[in-house]
Amino acid sequence: MSTKITRIYASFLQKVSDYKFSLGNDNDREVIEKTMYGYYVSARAEFYQCPKDLSTNQDESDAYIESSLVIINDKLSEAEIEIIAMLMLVEYFRQIMIRNETLEQALGDSDFNIYSQANHINQLKDLHKEIKRETNVRVGRYTFASDVYDKRQ
Repeated sequence: MSTKITRIYASFLQKVSDYKFSLGNDNDREVIEKTMYGYYVSARAEFYQCPKDLSTNQDESDAYIESSLVIINDKLSEAEIEIIAMLMLVEYFRQIMIRNETLEQALGDSDFNIYSQANHINQLKDLHKEIKRETNVRVGRYTFASDVYDKRQ
């Protein structure tokens, strides 16, 4: 049994409202799917508690496979899909926080811009911490349920 990666992408996209993820032409779609696959690879590395095989039929090189054809080797439960989507969201916010646009100083009234920029970065950091905390709680519940009750949610 296996799981299509599009199920994980759908769960991730429900949590994100970013214009860059709206599908445009085929070139945009390829970039978007490569980006989401990169988030998946990072999430997969962080979800080491999962006993299932999270590898895919996707070539780890730059070879592109349309996401509807990418298959995860094991059947994942809804809880596992949600955890992976949350871990992808953590990676997404990490990249937002370290983008040049977020970190660069804007021209203009320096007091306003420094305060505004610092406030913006602090809000992003707080949101990232909250998402990471919520994800860790889900992973903890998942691990606890399997260890104590010998079942996966």
